[in-house]
Amino acid sequence: MRLSECMQEYGLSQLELSRRLQISQAAVSRWFTGSRPRPAQALKLAAVLGVHVEWLLTGRGDKATKDRTTIERKIAETMGLDYNSKTGEMTINRQLQHRKFLESLVKKLRAEAAAINESADFLEQELNNQQKL
Repeated sequence: MRLSECMQEYGLSQLELSRRLQISQAAVSRWFTGSRPRPAQALKLAAVLGVHVEWLLTGRGDKATKDRTTIERKIAETMGLDYNSKTGEMTINRQLQHRKFLESLVKKLRAEAAAINESADFLEQELNNQQKL
């Protein structure tokens, strides 16, 4: 199996691989019993192992990527993660996560403000109608 071959090359256990991918060891274990990784997991897995995803999943094409670190870093950036080139670990980018939270909060507040403005406009119109009577 190609996954086993790569893990042996890097001296990785299922536990260590699961840590680098930030998934459960059970998920990694299922890949050895016929289950396939989800597309996002397969991309990250290929990057961590320094191989092309097509080769990893099908055995076709070239095995090794040209620069494992560059690819891992690109995947980490795409997924909003921080990448440690020494350990190969990807961790949640807290700054990006915080920014996304703030953006969603601003969006919700703007929606609420719009609803409040509509209510105020309606009440103002009702007040004007009552004054005309």
